[in-house]
Parts: sequence; structure tokens; C-alpha cells
Amino acid sequence: MVSAGPTGAVQSYLYQGKVMETTDGQKIIMHGDEVSRLSSLLNENHKGGS
Repeated sequence: MVSAGPTGAVQSYLYQGKVMETTDGQKIIMHGDEVSRLSSLLNENHKGGS
């Protein structure tokens, strides 16, 4: 599920058992709601601005 948060930022909710594929083709199986642990990494290079 993907939704826009209150700041307009896109949030993705990762549910247990969901399989994600990395850009290099590795597969990662989610074991819970990892959003809080991944949010800083996901937003690290996407702060916006000029």
C-alpha cells in the first residue's frame, strides 16, 4: 500500500511476508512493519529543495 502522508511525502507500508526486490535483484522478505526503521534511509537522499 502506498499513500501520501500529511506533508505530501509518499509512504509505503510493508506487511509481514511481503517480498521486496532491491535494485540489484536481491529479494527481501518483510517480517513486520519496517516503515519506521527504513524511513530515514528512504528519505535520506529525497529531501527536495534546489
